[in-house]
Amino acid sequence: MSSSSGDSSSSSSGSSSSSSSGDVLEHMEFEVFGKVQGVCFRAYTQKEAK
Repeated sequence: MSSSSGDSSSSSSGSSSSSSSGDVLEHMEFEVFGKVQGVCFRAYTQKEAK
């Protein structure tokens, strides 16, 4: 149900590092593309009412 506009590529990158106690920490980044519903609903209804 999602539609993307513009660049349809998404990127994710991850890196990990170890702390002194041996635990592994991860870092991830995501870009999500899609249609947000409900945005400008008030402006749309006011325009339609006029």
